[in-house]
Amino acid sequence: MLGTLLRHLARGPVCSSFSCAVTPSWRSKEFPAGRPGLKTCQADKVRRGNAMLEFILNVVVLCERLEIVYIIENPLNSWMWAQPAWEGCKSRGSSWDFICDYCVFGTAWKKPTRFRTNGQLGGQRMRCSRDHRHLALRGRVAGKGISATKLAEPYPRRLCVLLAQALAQDANWIVDKRPLDISRCAKCSNCRIGEAQNPGPGRRAPRPDVQLRDIQLVQPATAALQNSVWAKFLFWVKAGTDDDGVVHATANPELLVELLCAYGQVLYSSEAEGPIPSRNRHPNAAMEDEAFLPVFIASAQRSSASPPGLTPAGRALKRDARRDARFLQWIGLVE
Repeated sequence: MLGTLLRHLARGPVCSSFSCAVTPSWRSKEFPAGRPGLKTCQADKVRRGNAMLEFILNVVVLCERLEIVYIIENPLNSWMWAQPAWEGCKSRGSSWDFICDYCVFGTAWKKPTRFRTNGQLGGQRMRCSRDHRHLALRGRVAGKGISATKLAEPYPRRLCVLLAQALAQDANWIVDKRPLDISRCAKCSNCRIGEAQNPGPGRRAPRPDVQLRDIQLVQPATAALQNSVWAKFLFWVKAGTDDDGVVHATANPELLVELLCAYGQVLYSSEAEGPIPSRNRHPNAAMEDEAFLPVFIASAQRSSASPPGLTPAGRALKRDARRDARFLQWIGLVE
């Protein structure tokens, strides 16, 4: 008798205690029916929500037994959908839910929503196209005096039309209309919306036969600028030492880094182009080239007169250490 009088049912339970926007959350994965230690008013709302869900589940079981079409609505991330009690009446698997975003139906907010149904909408998706921005449902709406979430509560008109048409067809009130197929409503040559007509990985283009080390990573103008700055840097080092000093500086990575940092400061502190005049140098590069050159030569001479007990490698290490010290003294890093 009930199945004859009632052809379909739609419910949208109040989701205050099921809302994921409540902070701190009243529910969790460990305690989907309510966290322990809630305040009295919070615990009362949780109990009312659980009682409402229990009633909804009894209605769903009855509708499935009497073959009555039902639609149960709540936000997509509502804790209502995470309740274990749903497992007892789940009969359609992944084709049980119709998931949509309100912006698809013309609203300024996204509001993802789930409709659990045993009708033709089950398993359908109408999600945001992601080519626009959404109004955040926070605070109050200017000029309306209501909260943004309250403004977004009503179903969009287009969504109401869609639900009404689907329910009317499920109830056999429109017998000459075929069931709604969202993929057929799209301007697409196949029913796999968003996929290629022949899905699968594309053919990989053959790679050119080149040597990676020969590929230029910068533009020619950048390469020319690099060569120009490097040549000026070598000239700057040579002006304060000699050819051997340039070879030693470029062969010692740690010393080369210190010299490059000092030269960068010299370039920054100078407004002239070409070789850097001594009057424009930064105080950290205080020693003049003319004063440094004899110091460097004297250091090399002392290094060559090392005690006879040292091996050639030892004399070379001692000579390099002294030369590094003179370099660092020249650029003002040590006293």
